[in-house]
Amino acid sequence: MHAKGCPWRAASRGSGGDRFEGALSDRCDATTNPGDRAACAAVSLYEKLENIVVPSFYGNRERFLDVMRHAIALNGSFFNTQRMVLQYVLNAYFE
Repeated sequence: MHAKGCPWRAASRGSGGDRFEGALSDRCDATTNPGDRAACAAVSLYEKLENIVVPSFYGNRERFLDVMRHAIALNGSFFNTQRMVLQYVLNAYFE
């Protein structure tokens, strides 16, 4: 089930075991209008959950855990309390 006017791109990264195939690389085309782009993104999210993430969770637990560990390692340095407090102080008091 694809949203109307939603072009899909194939995944092109390597298979290093650090991500789900196509999980982040399928995106709506930039020429798609914003309303259709939001619908396209929602459809893409649910398709990835249904066809890739949930089957991996139940069928290949070790692969799922490897992908989750890698995602946490990549994003953990940005999503932390120290950075958020610093950003809040700079935006609230110095802008």
